[in-house]
Amino acid sequence: EGLHQYRNLSLQQAPNSLEKVIESMLGAATDRTKEAAAESNVKTLAKEVSDLENDKTPESILLEAVTADRSKERTERAVLVPWLKFLWESFRTVLEILRHNSKLEH
Repeated sequence: EGLHQYRNLSLQQAPNSLEKVIESMLGAATDRTKEAAAESNVKTLAKEVSDLENDKTPESILLEAVTADRSKERTERAVLVPWLKFLWESFRTVLEILRHNSKLEH
């Protein structure tokens, strides 16, 4: 919503500033998504390391081998997916803004 308002304000006066804002926003969203992916991997590894410190029975080792992927998927859903959705919506918003403005076609 804020990007649409900024587009309306800057389109007549300084269309180049809109380009800088869009690049900055997409860069920040991409960087934060990469950080979330790394955080997701770290959290998954931390769970595995903390589990290695416990005494385990053969049954628990087999159970963990089967459910390890599910644990990683749950961690990714909790940490990474919200940022992927934000990045996706950012790209959609930018494309919508650029599609409706002939001054920005360069």
